[in-house]
Parts: sequence; C-alpha cells; structure tokens
Amino acid sequence: MSSADRGIAAREVQPVEPVPQKQKKQWITKRGILVLGTGVIALHLLQEFTLGNGAAGSFIADMLQIICAGVAAAACFAAIRRGTGFTRPFWLLIGLSFVVWAAANAGWMYYESYLQVSPPRESFCHFLMDFRWIVLGMALLLDQNEDCPPYYFELASLLDTLQLFIIFVLIYLGWYHLPSQHESRMLSLLRSDQIELSENFVVLTLATLQLIRARSAALRRLYGSFLFCFVPLTVGICITDYRELRVFREVSSGTWFDLWWTVPFLFVASWAARWEQDPDLFDTRRTEQRFVSMLLENTMYAVGPLIVLMQVAQLGPEWRKISFLLLGLSILGFGARLALSKFREAEAVRQIRRTSIALVESEGRFRTLIEEAPLAVGISRNAKTLWVNRVFLELFGYGDVREVEGLPIGELLSAGCRNEVEERARLRSTGEVVSTSFETTALHKDGSPFDAQFEVAQVQLPDGPATIAFVADISERKRADEARLAAETALRKSEEHFRLLVEQASDGIFLADAQGRYQEVNSAGAEMLGYTRGELLRLSIPDIVVSEEVSRISPEVARFARWRDRAKREDVQTQRRLDFHRGSLWKAVARWQSAGNCAGHHRTQASRRGPASK
Repeated sequence: MSSADRGIAAREVQPVEPVPQKQKKQWITKRGILVLGTGVIALHLLQEFTLGNGAAGSFIADMLQIICAGVAAAACFAAIRRGTGFTRPFWLLIGLSFVVWAAANAGWMYYESYLQVSPPRESFCHFLMDFRWIVLGMALLLDQNEDCPPYYFELASLLDTLQLFIIFVLIYLGWYHLPSQHESRMLSLLRSDQIELSENFVVLTLATLQLIRARSAALRRLYGSFLFCFVPLTVGICITDYRELRVFREVSSGTWFDLWWTVPFLFVASWAARWEQDPDLFDTRRTEQRFVSMLLENTMYAVGPLIVLMQVAQLGPEWRKISFLLLGLSILGFGARLALSKFREAEAVRQIRRTSIALVESEGRFRTLIEEAPLAVGISRNAKTLWVNRVFLELFGYGDVREVEGLPIGELLSAGCRNEVEERARLRSTGEVVSTSFETTALHKDGSPFDAQFEVAQVQLPDGPATIAFVADISERKRADEARLAAETALRKSEEHFRLLVEQASDGIFLADAQGRYQEVNSAGAEMLGYTRGELLRLSIPDIVVSEEVSRISPEVARFARWRDRAKREDVQTQRRLDFHRGSLWKAVARWQSAGNCAGHHRTQASRRGPASK
C-alpha cells in the first residue's frame, strides 16, 4: 500500500490483541512432515531407479508432487487461524498458490501419464504453472503495516491484485500464447522459460525488498523464511530450464529434477506448521517517509496502466475488444486507487483535526481543573519546576508563575531536606521505585520554613514524562500533634503518679463496676481483708460483706438507679460492715460514682478509735 493510503499524518494505530481461541488438534506437525518427506524422497529415488520416466514413473512422480503441494497448502491454511492482520491473507495466498500448482500438475499428469504426450502449447496448464507465481507476488505486495484489517483483503489490496492480474494476462497473451501459435516449438519453449524465470526473480526481489523494509525482527524472520523455501525452487527451475534448452524439449516428470519441487514444498509445509505469530510482529511506530521513497512507491503503482497500454498496442485487431476492456479496467482500477488514497488522506486529516480539537479541549479542562484545585499543584521535570497553580503560589508566597518556572525544586526546600528530595526526584526519573508520599520542610519566598507534605506521581505529557506534586501545609497539624502528644504524656505521668499514691496509701482502696465486681484494689486493701490481690479481683461486693448486710445490697443498687440523674452531678455515699477473711468485722465507706463504678475505702480499727468505731 502506498504512503498516501496510510495518510500523511501517521495516525496512531492500536494493536489488536489476538482473541483467545480454543486449542484444536493440529494434524500437520513438524514430525509428520519429516516422516512424509523421508518417505517421498525414498519413493522418488525408488521410482527413478526402477520405473524411470515412463508413464508409470511419471504418474508416481506427479502424484508425489501433488501430495506434497496439498500438504503445503493445508499447512498454510492451518496457519491462518494462528495469525492476525496481514498474515491471514498472506498465508491464504501462499496456500492458494500451491492449490493452483497442484491443479496445473494434475493436468500435466493427464497429458504425460494418460495421453503420453507433452502438454500442447495452447493448454491451460501452462497458464496455471505461471500464474502460481503471480499469487505469490500478491502475497508479497500486502502491506505489512496493516495490523488490524477487519477482513482478509482491503479494497486497496484488491485493486492492486486486479492490476497485477491484468498485466500478467496481457504479457502471457502477447509474449507466449499468441506467438506460440505461429512460431516453432523451440521458440515457444524459450518464451515460456523467459516468462517463468522473470516471474521467479521478480517474486524473490519483492521478498528481498520486504525483508529490508521490515520494521520488526518477527517480520524479517517471516520474509527470510519465505526466501529460504522458494530460493531452492527457483534454483531447480533454472536448472530444469537450462536442461530443456539444451535438449530442445520439455523435461518430463519421473527424473531426479522432481526433487527440486517436492523438497521446497516440504520446506514450506514445515515452515507453515511451525509458524506462530510473534506478539511483536507489528511495529505500530509510524516513521515519516522521505520524498524519494514516496515517489518510487507511487510511481510503481502508476507504471501498471502504462505496461497494460504497451501490451495492448502489441495485440492484433482480433484481440481489440478484450485488450481495450482490460485497458479500461486497468485505468479504472488506477483511478479508484488514487480516489481511495485521496479519501483516506482526507479522512486522516479530519481525524487529526478532531483529535487536535479534542486534545485542546482536554488540555483546557485539565488546566482549569488543576488551576482551580484547592490544593497546591506543581509540575516539574529533571528536578526543575515547569508550572504551578495559583494555590501553589499563595502557599509559597510568590506572586507570578514566571518567578517559579525553571526554579530548581531544591530552592523551595530547607537546606537539610534539599539533598534527600532531589535524590528522590533523580531516582524517580530513572524509573526506580520511590515512595510517592513524604513530609519535609519547605521554604516561603521570604525564607521562613513551614512543614509540608508532598504527594507525587509520574505523568506522561505530550512533550515527555514529568512529575506532578500535590503540596499541603501541615504546620497546624504538626502543632496539634505535638500538643496532643504533650497532653498524653502529661496524662500518663498523672496516672502513674495517682497509681503510685493509691498503691502506697495506708487505707484500703477498692474499685468495682456497676454489678459489684472488683476491678482494682491496692495492696493495703488486700492485706486488710486477708486476701491476695488476685483472689480479691475474682470476688464481688456481696462476697466480703457480713451476711446481714447481703440482703441490703440489692436495694442499695436500686436506690443508686433512682439517683442516676442526680449522680451525673454528684456521687452517692453509703456505709457497710465488711467481713474480713480473718473473721473480724469492720466498717467501710462506699461511694457510687457518676461513671457507674463503686469506689470504696476503709481503715483498720487501730487507726480509727472513738466514735468512728461504733
């Protein structure tokens, strides 16, 4: 396809992911082809040494060639399922070339084995033998950059194929078919060999050019394999044609020359059976073509109608209707080709215009979004500031964006944090994994420091990669955190001081929940009651009061419930006689607290004389 078809603007193409398909059993395998090839070569040698090139020998040789051509065609058709893009019509055309050759060879076998004569000069077999190279040329003319066609052939490829077919038909008529009816058989054979060799070298030249033009290693392997398979076939044709010109007659089937056909056919079958499409087959990068390259490529397509006109002028008047019809089709095809190129060029321009408008609108929305964001936003590249929004300027104390553009990001940070942040930016630009969130000390324009939190990310801008940063002033939060930490430290010290006072108090101090289960007790309380601290924490209030006091516990709790609203403002106090573990009776003071707990304390009798012990 010409450069005009692809558009002058190198439109972006998204590679199409191959659709996963259910794996099917592959009948044609590399091992099977190896076994078949060994058998075919052995049969060829056996036929050559036993039957020669007689009717039976020619029949066996032709059948072996048809079998090998059929296996090659089947392997090529099977490769279509594993391909995408232009590789699907590529393998289809190669497979069709072997079908055409098998049909031609079947006709050849009819004449040699059944009629036991050489095919006549006007036989259709000669046309099919030469036409198979035209099918291979069609495969090589496919645009290797077409990686996502929705069908096998696009319109431009069909027009090119039509042009190539018309040229071949006219050359075949004017150079071989018509002269062979009036010239000797030797001259007809010479003209036939000239057409065949010309087609061979044209096809190999096209394959070489495609190999040179290939943009990926997978494409180079594809065309290199094509040359590896068909160069031996061309060599065999050259040797056979030289032999025919030496003996002044066509070389019949059943000789060792047949191996120059069957072996390359087996090469193609093995290549198609082993081929798997590489993920990197298509190179989506579009490179700008030079003027000379575009001129040569488009001139090649313009030469087609000129060749057709030259061939039409050589045909006699009896062929005038057909020749003018073919000339008209050639000119019409070339005109359609130009119209299609112009249409695609215009469509590419419209697509670029739409894409540009959408890009401008997207950039406008993005700039508005960033500019009006409530956070400070800055974009940098290579540790230098490219652009900042209004909030960023206000945060750092600058008045205009031009004051910040090109400023190293280190100038916005304190000297102690500068090296660390610049090292982060350097590592991030090289692709290293670096934390995207960090806190540091930034500087206002006047040099006053403030605590800042940075959230950074890598972005891809039209002019290259960059770093976008969201900055927040966390000075107030840091001060609040410091105040909270100081308050928690003071509270912890106060609690430790209170716990120390409780533990060292001479009075017994208890803490129970609303159900009367003890939650805490100091050492003095446990010692006065005669329990260990662990034993006491497994008890409740009814377990340590005297028996006549137990019945009063429940009414006391109910009384506390009636006083609940009042207890939110003040505590409720009661006194109870306790039953010490050693059997002594003492009084204790209990206080129901507004928090829902019961706190109590008592003193030993020795420390409480007089009225308090009554």
